Amino acid sequence: MKERRLFPLFDIAYQGLGNDLDEDLFGLRHFAQEGFELLACQTFSKSFGLYGERVSALHAICPTAQATTAVHDQLHFLIRSEFSSSPAYGARLVTLILSDPKRETVWREELNTLHQRLRALREKLYHPLHNVHKVKQE
Repeated sequence: MKERRLFPLFDIAYQGLGNDLDEDLFGLRHFAQEGFELLACQTFSKSFGLYGERVSALHAICPTAQATTAVHDQLHFLIRSEFSSSPAYGARLVTLILSDPKRETVWREELNTLHQRLRALREKLYHPLHNVHKVKQE
């Protein structure tokens, strides 16, 4: 990617539902450690069950303070031209959960339960699909 001067853009929509909260960020962390400039779009719709609340963030990793300021200014301009102020209800709920260790623990446990359920469903679906191409011969 460096040779071709490609710009990484990560979509983090299912954090915690693939493997776990930390493992699901492996790719992002790897690119950051390799020194890439990048953008990461993160939504909390699935992991917090806030589907209609537009709870999301755009993270930018920039090489210099000057680049960080330029990205910030451009994003500020785009946001102001798109909407005056973003919805706050969902963000307040996420803040309420993540700022209280007990609530965060409960959320992590519930997210893990959802992860385990999805994993079991994937495995259950895998076996019929894995053999669908095989023809029973007599």
